[in-house]
Amino acid sequence: MAIEPLSITAAVIGVVRLTYDSCKSLNEKLKGIKHAPQKLETLHRDLDTFQAVLNSHDEASFSVLEDAALSSDQQASLEALLTAMEGCQTVCADFEKMLSHLTSHSNDHRIALRDRIRLHFNDSEIELLKENLVQSQRTLNDALGFANLSTTRKSQQVVDELASKYAQSMNDIGGRIHGLELVMHALSMAPAGITNEDVAKVVSVLKKHEQMLKKCLKVYQPAFKETSTLACTTVKYQNTYDNARLMTGNIDYAGEAIPVSVGHAEARGQSRMLMGNMSSQAAEKFWK
Repeated sequence: MAIEPLSITAAVIGVVRLTYDSCKSLNEKLKGIKHAPQKLETLHRDLDTFQAVLNSHDEASFSVLEDAALSSDQQASLEALLTAMEGCQTVCADFEKMLSHLTSHSNDHRIALRDRIRLHFNDSEIELLKENLVQSQRTLNDALGFANLSTTRKSQQVVDELASKYAQSMNDIGGRIHGLELVMHALSMAPAGITNEDVAKVVSVLKKHEQMLKKCLKVYQPAFKETSTLACTTVKYQNTYDNARLMTGNIDYAGEAIPVSVGHAEARGQSRMLMGNMSSQAAEKFWK
């Protein structure tokens, strides 16, 4: 059963706040590591950026949504966003625990050489966390942008741009998921020199990232579905001469075809022009 618009708005507000708290806790842990490796310094900056984005989405920014009638696709996108943000919380919490373990020999004044070496061998987890933060930030902004979409207030150009943006994001995420699947398959056939324990560790990290991407993908699917339906094909000028025939529209229209907009049309001589939708039988007669 779909969550009511008001309750899902409250749920999104809550999950954004909890995600902020998870990022803040991890960031404070990073700040406590003195003379940290460069990779942790850049992670700290990424967390600062994500925290600022999360903090900008306060209750006031959701006030319009509380009174708006969300479409079923907007609700589905926000429901998927809840799962994606909860996944981001888990990733941050798990990384903080791992960081505590990896720096267990360090203190407030310095990071032990042993811990520095251990951090070096966990580069992949650090890089994937950074990717998760970037993707979560993008997904959050896009989901809220779609939730605030009102076709009465947005121009057709904006709707078209959103549809293109969501399609591109889906292609990007889908491509990365496919890439991860190929890597994990290759690891399953790793040479004998690599231990099963090493393979299992790497695959576990990659699977977590894959799951995160799949959660983000589900946010975009309903957004693309609705905006692509609202998007249209725009023709600025169309002219016909002599005995030409020109039809601009959809044949065998079934209620879900992309609409067509014509800016200026002119038919001269014995030419014929039609703008709209028609059946295939009518189209045959039109072209005769």
